[in-house]
Amino acid sequence: MTVPENIRRWEYALTAALAELQFPAALEVRLMFGGAGFYVDGRIFAAWFGRGSVALKLSEDEGQALIASGGRASEGARLYIELPETALNDPAQLSTWVGKSVRYVRSLPSKRRTSKNKTKAQAESS
Repeated sequence: MTVPENIRRWEYALTAALAELQFPAALEVRLMFGGAGFYVDGRIFAAWFGRGSVALKLSEDEGQALIASGGRASEGARLYIELPETALNDPAQLSTWVGKSVRYVRSLPSKRRTSKNKTKAQAESS
C-alpha cells in the first residue's frame, strides 16, 4: 500500500519536530480509515483525517489555546485540534504544539489491553 502524499508530508514534518524537541522515541504511522494516526511510544498524539491539516491530541486548555492561535476543532474527534496549515511551513510553531501534544498523551494513564485469548477463556469459564 502506498502512503498518500499528504500523510508522507506530515510524517516528515512531525519527525523533524520530534527531533527538534529531542524526544528519544521514533514516530510510528498507522494508516486507518483513509487517514493516518501518528504515534510515539505506542500512543496516538496526532491524526490526519483525510483532508486538511494534522490534528493534535491536546488537553482542553491547550486545545483552546491552539484554537485561539488559528487552529480548528476537529469534527467528531473531541480532543483533537487541527493545526493551522501554516504550521507545516513553520518548524518553530509545529515543534511547540507537537511537544505539548506528546507531553499530554504521555501524561495520560495507559490503556489496559485484554488479549483475545484471555477474553475467550473468560467467556468459556462463565
